[in-house]
Amino acid sequence: MTGRAVSVFAFDDGVDRWRFTRAAAGAALAGTVHRYTAYSETTQRFTTRRELPQTRGVLIINLGDPVELIGAGGDILRVLAGEGFVGGLYTAPSLSRTGGRQQGVEIGLDLLAMRAFLGADMAAFTDRVLPLRDVLGPSFAALGQRLGEARDDAARFDLLDQAVATRLLAAPDTDRAIAWAVARLRRAPATPVAALAARIGWGRQHFSERFRRETGLSPRSFARIARFERLVAALPATGKPDWAGLAAAHGFADQPHLAREVASLAGLTPTALAARMLPGGGFAEA
Repeated sequence: MTGRAVSVFAFDDGVDRWRFTRAAAGAALAGTVHRYTAYSETTQRFTTRRELPQTRGVLIINLGDPVELIGAGGDILRVLAGEGFVGGLYTAPSLSRTGGRQQGVEIGLDLLAMRAFLGADMAAFTDRVLPLRDVLGPSFAALGQRLGEARDDAARFDLLDQAVATRLLAAPDTDRAIAWAVARLRRAPATPVAALAARIGWGRQHFSERFRRETGLSPRSFARIARFERLVAALPATGKPDWAGLAAAHGFADQPHLAREVASLAGLTPTALAARMLPGGGFAEA
């Protein structure tokens, strides 16, 4: 793991504790893997996390006790140790339930790299969680056993580098035009769809169709989630949020507009969402 950037966040208040080790992928995967995250958690105050819509899909391999997932579309999946799951973009919150203990690793693929990695249109994964073995077959699913046997997180990250690089090597190239549009909407969600299509040199309808195939959502829906994601990232870790100021800073028409969007995408009022925010990221379910 020479040269790999690593950061660690640990929380322990004597009742609940968790640890996240976040690491950059190997140099050969720069631009395709956002990061790896190895995590472990033991909690008593809550056993369910509320997962919010974001502009990246989810690919996790469970290394601990069983986890029950309830997707945004209502599908339920139980994941045992050594098994994994994949989810596309969500337009509503999902839930992950445990008995109070969990451990695993997350592969934070860039959205279009995930499309190449999975070998299917991302629309098939929108608002869904699917077993990794059903999507990638037994050869990649066997990675879970090797990760569980690895001596430490450093060895796990090395295994992930090998497995991800091998699969991406055989995958088709990503759509560079759509990759540019995705990056632009993440930075500036208010960018008009027509302006993106014109910049690429396509008609608006053709651009929207290609964008949906590669990401699973229309450009407008993606931009809506990107705006929400930026809002969530800006929530203060302590203190009362300035909702009016956050609305103005992140492209909402006004505070009521922000409240409607939070209710739709998080399933909570803004105040309730802020109250459930956990140290280091994530949200507890009451």
